[in-house]
Order: sequence, then structure tokens, then C-alpha cells
Amino acid sequence: TKQQICTAYREQAIFIALCLERYGPQSPAAIRARGGSLKTQTILNRNVYGWFHPLKRGLYELRPQVAEHIR
Repeated sequence: TKQQICTAYREQAIFIALCLERYGPQSPAAIRARGGSLKTQTILNRNVYGWFHPLKRGLYELRPQVAEHIR
């Protein structure tokens, strides 16, 4: 069977995206307080999937077109 693999990195990025979708723009510390990993800041900075947008220093939001990738 050809089942798509979800890496731990992608799972963490999805968690961050869901937090931003549900609670709006947040800091990495706020996301970690909600259960995010210690790598939250790195994931937001690297933005491998292009899902996150920095509003200002230490505050991130979710890009509007991301909902289809995290469901």
C-alpha cells in the first residue's frame, strides 16, 4: 500500500498551524505553553512549508491558504 508518511517535523508544524488557526497570531512561547515542542521557534523561523507569516518580531500568524494542508 502507498500510505503517505507524516514526519515528526510535519506533525509539529501542523500542531503550530492549528494553534495559530484557532487562537490567532501568537508568539512561539505561547504556542509552547499550549503544548508545542521545544523546536517551535525553529519551525516558525525555517518555515519549510511556507505556512507561517511573521507579523513582527516574535509574533506569527497563519497564511490564509494553509487550511487545506493541515486538514
